[in-house]
Amino acid sequence: MPGVSPFKDDIAGRPVKGSTVPVHGDVLRWNGTNTPAVWEAGALAYNRATSLVQVLNTVIQTQVYSATVAANDMQTNRTIILELYGDYQNNTGAGRTLNITAVFGSNTLMNATSGNITANASYRPFLFRLVLMNRGATNSQWCTISALLGIPAGGAYDGSATEHWRWEQTDLGTIDTTAAQSLNVSVTHSNNDTDFRLYAGLAVLL
Repeated sequence: MPGVSPFKDDIAGRPVKGSTVPVHGDVLRWNGTNTPAVWEAGALAYNRATSLVQVLNTVIQTQVYSATVAANDMQTNRTIILELYGDYQNNTGAGRTLNITAVFGSNTLMNATSGNITANASYRPFLFRLVLMNRGATNSQWCTISALLGIPAGGAYDGSATEHWRWEQTDLGTIDTTAAQSLNVSVTHSNNDTDFRLYAGLAVLL
């Protein structure tokens, strides 16, 4: 059949429109008629981090997450959502800070430092969320990032800014995604004897 590829939809058994080339995360769609099925953007678990990464007793900037976004995977309008899950402890007896840095290719998307985090022997939950999308071109990005540091385990939130930290940042980028690019996240302690642990991370391509 002209204009139709020999590939078949495994569910419907329909021919696939040959003018569309699938990429990571694409799924086949069929409208229920005799027209060919087409590849459309779907969600894909793009990268997983499952090994513990611990940053303890150092004030040196330390990378806790790294992934490579393959060339052309973001096309002109696709989005990467990254979430990192961990915890943090400041048991030094004084207020300390934590810096979070996120870099995509050569573009620093976030470089933010908390205010003083009060000392506590218990760990605080940590959540990092990044949304990075190409906005109509392969070299034009929009990004928003939030990093949340909760109250110590077993504690009760008292409304104090020193008990619960939230960093937020929105940025624009001009990174060429037709080439492979790295996506890295790092942390920096302000003092020794503080502890950051990353337990898991998940990046999804939409």
